[in-house]
Amino acid sequence: MVGKKVTIKDVANRAGFSISTVSHVINETRFVEKSTKEKIQKAIEEFNYRPNILARSLKGKGSKTIGVIISDLRQGFFAEVIKAIDSRASQREFNVMLCDSEDNAEKEELDVDILLRKGIDGLIFAPVDTGQLFEELWLSELPCVQIDRKLQSAEADFVGIDNVRSAEQATLRLFDNGYDCVGFIGYGPEVYTMAMRYEGYRRAAASRGKEDLSLRVVDYNKADL
Repeated sequence: MVGKKVTIKDVANRAGFSISTVSHVINETRFVEKSTKEKIQKAIEEFNYRPNILARSLKGKGSKTIGVIISDLRQGFFAEVIKAIDSRASQREFNVMLCDSEDNAEKEELDVDILLRKGIDGLIFAPVDTGQLFEELWLSELPCVQIDRKLQSAEADFVGIDNVRSAEQATLRLFDNGYDCVGFIGYGPEVYTMAMRYEGYRRAAASRGKEDLSLRVVDYNKADL
């Protein structure tokens, strides 16, 4: 690992356990079997891993505040989500601290760091990039819920729809109504919803013997439409 910052994910992969289990060992927040703990501690020693001490003290301390990070305030979908969150939070006498990541992974990481330092009691967010780690977030043991989008490495709760099935059914509907050349317009595959919708589209095309249509994919952020 010379020249590369060692992360909690590296330790988890080496030990053969989840990031959550490694976090419990580091923070001593839950009972972990002795054999499991020893394997994780061995991986920590092998990597000379030093967890961020600050992250371990950032968990909310009764601030009655929920942090919310969405990818674009201008989208009607997220506006409805924010309204629902704020309404339910008010019923429980909680405050909402809102951040707009602007679909920028770096800004999102900064937003997470800021909210943790504010001492929030929980986080609701729609991650920009499915590959992000958010190491400080997992080390903080803060209650966390993902909405609409999902991280590859996170074990946090997720609220969303079955994007694969939805896209597959929509594509099949077009085929069944006589449309032979069906394209797919989306954006970066690093976004969970896009990756899942494209998979649904691909499955539908394959089921109709139209695998070649998978080449007709347009990223609307880059294309001249």
